[in-house]
Amino acid sequence: MSVNFMERLFTPDSVVLFSRYDDSEILSSRPMANLIFWGYRGKVHQVTTDGEIWNGWNQVENLQKPPDVALISLCPLRSMDALERCSSIGIPFVIMLSSFSDKLMYSEYLSVLNSAKSRGTRVLGPNCQGLANFADRIPLSWSSGLDINHPQDGHIALVSQSGALGFSAFAMAADEGVRFRYVITTGLSSDLDVVDIGQWLIDDYEVRLMVFYLEGLPEGRDFLKMVREAQSRGISVAVLRGGISPCVRDFAAGRRGHGSVADDGVWKTVAKQFGMVLLNDIEDLIDLGRIVDMGRPPKGNSVAILSVSGGIGMMLADKSVSAGLEIASPDYRSRVELRKLLAEEDYLDRIINLDPKVLESPQLIAKAIKIVSESPDVDMIFVAVPVISAGDSERLADILIGASSSSSKPLVCCWLTDDVHGGHGAEKLRRSGIPLFDSPRRCAEAVSSLVGAVKLCKRRELSCVPVSTPLLESYPEVMNGYEASCFIGAYGLSLIKQAFCKNLEEVLAGGNDIGFPLAIKVVSRGIGSKKEARGIALNLRTEEELQNAYGRIIERAVKSYPEAIIDGVLVQEMVSDGIECMVGMKRDPVFGPVVAVGLGGILYDVTKDLALRLAPVDFPMALEMVESLKGYPLFTGFRGSAALDFRSLASEVVKVSAMSCAEPDLALLDIGSIFVTPNGVKISDVRVRKRSVG
Repeated sequence: MSVNFMERLFTPDSVVLFSRYDDSEILSSRPMANLIFWGYRGKVHQVTTDGEIWNGWNQVENLQKPPDVALISLCPLRSMDALERCSSIGIPFVIMLSSFSDKLMYSEYLSVLNSAKSRGTRVLGPNCQGLANFADRIPLSWSSGLDINHPQDGHIALVSQSGALGFSAFAMAADEGVRFRYVITTGLSSDLDVVDIGQWLIDDYEVRLMVFYLEGLPEGRDFLKMVREAQSRGISVAVLRGGISPCVRDFAAGRRGHGSVADDGVWKTVAKQFGMVLLNDIEDLIDLGRIVDMGRPPKGNSVAILSVSGGIGMMLADKSVSAGLEIASPDYRSRVELRKLLAEEDYLDRIINLDPKVLESPQLIAKAIKIVSESPDVDMIFVAVPVISAGDSERLADILIGASSSSSKPLVCCWLTDDVHGGHGAEKLRRSGIPLFDSPRRCAEAVSSLVGAVKLCKRRELSCVPVSTPLLESYPEVMNGYEASCFIGAYGLSLIKQAFCKNLEEVLAGGNDIGFPLAIKVVSRGIGSKKEARGIALNLRTEEELQNAYGRIIERAVKSYPEAIIDGVLVQEMVSDGIECMVGMKRDPVFGPVVAVGLGGILYDVTKDLALRLAPVDFPMALEMVESLKGYPLFTGFRGSAALDFRSLASEVVKVSAMSCAEPDLALLDIGSIFVTPNGVKISDVRVRKRSVG
């Protein structure tokens, strides 16, 4: 879909409104009221239904040029009829408020939709509250959040799958002085979705931040490609999510019409990997929105703190460090100038403490800000203000506005004063575009989020190309441990020396071929946990011990799982050196294969030390994953121990990544025991699960 074509949705020359003839419902009259209130200059046509009569349709049907957009708020059957009428005369876009809660009715709607799309009509919705283009003052929405004056258009585009949440978040943020350029809701996304909208927004160079409220995505990688393109054009991306708790995930998937709700841990991994900001609440959206209009994003995370209160300055410094920012110490020249300007006792190495008396000398504060802003070691400036008199607050606001306009570094204000004393000053600051916060924590976290979002992430390959003939097709639906090891061995993973044996004679022969000491494990599709079945014996040093262990583990396994069929046992070499780790993958319904590496065994039980990345993963990324583990020092010769071959562990991660892309039906791979030794790695235990069909 071309950008020029989408332009007709956001800046239509004419609009047609479909509603009931009985216009007693306030909801159906809101689009017209919003268009009038905002002073829409295009043509507006109305079509009302009264039974089988469509009042006004003849005039629309006979127009020389069809309207650009139709807004439909009718019952389901009438909505489908209206959609058919719109597509028959070439109306390119339909925004549909109507809801199709009945599955049979929705299926019938999809048939009508496909017919409309074949004629070139695209649909936003159903169950959609529409959109608002603040830049051109065009409200195409049923939301009551648009019936009051809001600040001038800004640089934020909010795209929400929920109409009520989207416009509520907008109204709350606008009330706090956050300025938007667009608010778009997509509803059920039966046709146009958040990726289509995002692709159009990318080409608007006034957009600096795109915020998405998402409950689910049919294809997460398309979304990530759009995110990557947005970032390449200097647009930051933030995501507010709904339905991430397991107890509501099915409900969220049902609302979106597909089962594509991502796991919370996967979202966090993807956000970190692709430089997105994850928002936890509308409050976070408001805070991030406050700082987007600074005009010049910080180049780094070094913060200089100027405070009229030592206590507030220290709290702001603490919260900044907790949020991942660095407290800057200005360079030597700047420190010398600050000491000349300020009393010696008012200057601290990390916090520039301004005596309240400086409020009587406005130029002193302006000079201090100028000195700090010129320091190459400072990326941004925080100014902390306590409760001061109403007159002082207005004077200080004027000082900060002047200093900010002439500063090369962004300035953020932590304004801890009430409305009675600081209301007029705060209003001046908001109108000037200086971000204003009433909490040190919210101030620091919002800035930290923006710093993370403006960092350019490394461009990674997103395509996972399956092989023409997947190996997994030749394996049974449920694999035992031996079959799973054969499967990963075919992809070149480093299996431990082992032998699959079906009787005692084969066990003894296999054990002698491998060499003692040995381990032996029961093999069965019907046994979920070999440990629970007590089907494992370790550190066997003689034939007699091996023979006795074979009989015992078979007996215990049968007793623990009487219905399970025992396929045999695996006899394996016993690894006596190195560290037990784990490598694996799972296929997320939204983003596809996600690869993991971490410490294994009891170390994982204690530390939960795990690194995740979206596949495909190359060797530098795999090495980065291993090095990010808290237990990484254990690989490097910790406290005199031998250094371990962790690079080989990274190589296994790359192999697992390649396998997960090549095998589209691979749902889960769990290499629960991969031993990292000084001379490579050895895999002793693996579990594979195919993706269920249907």
